[in-house]
Amino acid sequence: MISALLLAAGCTKHEVAVPPPNGGAAHPEDVARPVAPRVMEIQRDSAIDSVMREARQGDIDHQSAEQQLQQLAATAPPILADEARFRAVELQLEWDDPYADAAADRLLQARPDHALVPYLHFWLSGWLLRRDARAAALDHLALTIDGSTTPPDLRHRALREGARAVAALEDGEAVQWLLSRMPHLDDEDRLTVARMAAVRSSPEMVAAWRQQVTEHDPFAAYYQEVARIALMRGDRDTLRQVADWAADDIPGTDAARMIHRWHSGSSRAVRIGVLLPLSGRYAHFGERALHGVRMAVSKLRYGDNITLIIADSGGNANATISGYQRLLAEGCVAVVGPLLANDVRALAPALRPDVPVMALTNQRALARLAPSLFVHSVGPQVQAAFLAELVRRQLRERARLAQPLAQPQVAVIASADASSQASADLFQRLLEADGVAKVHRLTVDGAIDERGRLLALRRDSDDALLLDELDEDLALFIAEPDLAPMLPPGLAAVYLPLRGKEVAALAGQLAYVGLNQVEILGDSRWRDGHLFDDHGRYLAKAAIAALPSADQARQQTVFSAAPQEEYRQLWGDHARSLLSDVAFDSLVVEATLTSSWGLQGMPLVRALRDPGGFPLPTGNVVFDHDGIGHKGFALLTVRDGALVPLK
Repeated sequence: MISALLLAAGCTKHEVAVPPPNGGAAHPEDVARPVAPRVMEIQRDSAIDSVMREARQGDIDHQSAEQQLQQLAATAPPILADEARFRAVELQLEWDDPYADAAADRLLQARPDHALVPYLHFWLSGWLLRRDARAAALDHLALTIDGSTTPPDLRHRALREGARAVAALEDGEAVQWLLSRMPHLDDEDRLTVARMAAVRSSPEMVAAWRQQVTEHDPFAAYYQEVARIALMRGDRDTLRQVADWAADDIPGTDAARMIHRWHSGSSRAVRIGVLLPLSGRYAHFGERALHGVRMAVSKLRYGDNITLIIADSGGNANATISGYQRLLAEGCVAVVGPLLANDVRALAPALRPDVPVMALTNQRALARLAPSLFVHSVGPQVQAAFLAELVRRQLRERARLAQPLAQPQVAVIASADASSQASADLFQRLLEADGVAKVHRLTVDGAIDERGRLLALRRDSDDALLLDELDEDLALFIAEPDLAPMLPPGLAAVYLPLRGKEVAALAGQLAYVGLNQVEILGDSRWRDGHLFDDHGRYLAKAAIAALPSADQARQQTVFSAAPQEEYRQLWGDHARSLLSDVAFDSLVVEATLTSSWGLQGMPLVRALRDPGGFPLPTGNVVFDHDGIGHKGFALLTVRDGALVPLK
């Protein structure tokens, strides 16, 4: 029955008559009308279903749908008449009738206890979001979620929409809205909300919240998530505070016991393997990663309980496999490394399922080779996946707010370099999955003039039908037109997996053909010292993936403060790199789960796939079902010849 009630809506641009508010003049059939207390009790009528279906399919116009529903509201039995009224307003809201909110308000006043009221709040929230009335939309989503008669599937849908909406709010407002929903959620959704709220919470927010509520048990998951983040960040002060609060507010709960354990410092001695190329042509990179691993152990408060067993992969398959087997023989419960993609491929068939191996390769798809294999990297391919998901979200949001007339289009402009092509391949594959967007691909040589090919790329993305209409109009009004009509760029974004020197050479050409008017996406390759060779004057719409700064990540803790000076003191100048930072973070994750949380074997492997992820200085990482690490990056843009955070 619920699935029948979720029959998708069409819409109308005309106002439909609804019952007057309480106290106003009412039609005789509106007096003493029975109310269906639960959605499951609503009867369905084939005539209403038929109108809704035909309206959705475009078989009848708005006015016809309105008239038929008005007729049903006037002649059907009372319960079905109410259903017709609600469905009429649903159509108005979905088709963005400018007066639909007034009709919805009148219906809410007239039938405040009707079983479709939670649905009406949900429909109204969508209408408001399309008008950027975010605060009002969140109010209606809250009424949907908090309603005692709201069906679970509708509550889940409303929570999902609310999560998207609060992303644009300040942290305090977002946390307040999320936590206010928690008492009304099931365990799974409650944990999801706890994680969303915790990552945006400061200790001051937690302290203020606990003073507002009298019943703390529904927020046990929130306390635990705040403590988990503090533990991962090495923030001992916050962890101590949360442990005290949990002991006072949720004593005896599993969450309180876990937080107490984390705070008490009861860690166990563990051995963690390190499998890196420390000899051969790639030894320089292996040494960088090893520096990061050793720095992490020195920064952990329970570092004395961590014993590193180091094996040299030698940059070849045989040495990698023998090194891994030695680590197992030495009793290692987890491994950081290997580093090289070929070593990971060779090792995958030999991996034990209960000893997680965190490879530092940029080839993220290799994680699928074995259940205990995880890939943690901030390299170009990981950034390409992040940028592709960013575009996917933007396109989904546009589709939600307005019905697109054609499939969205995106361009990828790469160089012939293998790394550039690999990033372009991944970006294109992710955008074309499920038909999200059509991707135009171009390979350029930064040393030559590419304006002709860029102009062809732009024309390929134009709306062909509209362009034909413009051609006809020009022919009609200008006897011998020599003008080539040009539409605004039809691309949603342009991705440039190029070096900064190549971007600087191409930027002016993009501007020449007008492609600098769309969002231009870039990655860490842009930051090679040449990006501002042309002062960045054509890159005002750039969005560049970057590791979050300490301020942006809000990680002013010992882990974010493994400063360059410490690296210099220990290993000399130029020792620190992105690779050493990722190795640092990888060791922190494995050490926390093993020594501090006491996990090993299959529970450890499962814990690494925690959907809450792990907040780290190089950005939050979430390992998916396949073991692929998804990173959260900051975004930079170009302003006045400098890179600044993108607001």
